[in-house]
Amino acid sequence: MSPTDDRPIQPQRYGSGQAVRRLEDDALLQGQGRFTDDLGAPGDGWLVFVRSPHAHAALRSVDAEAARALPGVRAVITGADLVAAGMPPLPTGAPFRRADVSACATPPRRALAHEVVRLCDQPSTLSFAYEDADPLWEKMRKLGLADTAPFAWNGSAATLPEQIRKSLINTMQSNQDPSERVVTALTAYIESLASPPSLDVLRGTRDDAAVRRGTQLFADLKCIRCHAPPTYTSPQTYNVGLQDQQGNDHFNPPSLRGVGQRAPYFHDNRATTLEDVFRSYGHQLDGELNDTQLADLLAFLRSL
Repeated sequence: MSPTDDRPIQPQRYGSGQAVRRLEDDALLQGQGRFTDDLGAPGDGWLVFVRSPHAHAALRSVDAEAARALPGVRAVITGADLVAAGMPPLPTGAPFRRADVSACATPPRRALAHEVVRLCDQPSTLSFAYEDADPLWEKMRKLGLADTAPFAWNGSAATLPEQIRKSLINTMQSNQDPSERVVTALTAYIESLASPPSLDVLRGTRDDAAVRRGTQLFADLKCIRCHAPPTYTSPQTYNVGLQDQQGNDHFNPPSLRGVGQRAPYFHDNRATTLEDVFRSYGHQLDGELNDTQLADLLAFLRSL
């Protein structure tokens, strides 16, 4: 059946495979779609779930005290909290039965994981914060891109809206000049994004002593000339010994915030790991680092 076919749908024994005339396309294609995220009211807030990175694991405890102490956080609830409050497991459908007609084992399905997680991304904790929690929101905002201008590899965009407009036209091949409303909305969204947390912290493997040594080594190697704290970038362009397909050899250093989770590296992705940046390409090094120095420097970079 074609999209313009007006013939009535014939009833069939099974619904699978039937053509279904869509009703929502006109509004969506004209930018008139309405979504719950577009609605707002005083007192609205953000609900965030912490999800399991493991497909099956024992959940021994959840330490939520640090999250509860953050400004603007209204509540942090764990699976243990729901159990303590007497909330029963979620109801499930009719249990499957084995060939001998006995019931299959059915684990309890809880709104938040308790004691055991049984699938990857299963929610274990939720937190709620007010949307107008300025201290928390501003802290998150400053971790992102908002204050790391200029943008683009060659630093050609002085502001984030300018770079977004260029990306839409040149990279995404937009057929029309993006409207001011679109650019403003994308800018607001990107400015709200926080840098990813340190993997070492999440995994419980952060070595504070190595981070301190790496911080000092970062300064001794004069890395701060191009990647100056607190944004770990600079407004200048530098010849870093690389050249792109257009012949450009001067580049604006990207911010190192979250660099531990941004592989591959360099403008052409030639370095697959942070270690490759120094071991394989000796990036801005006058000499080779020994194993301890490299480990300390990487520990510092992963901490950003």
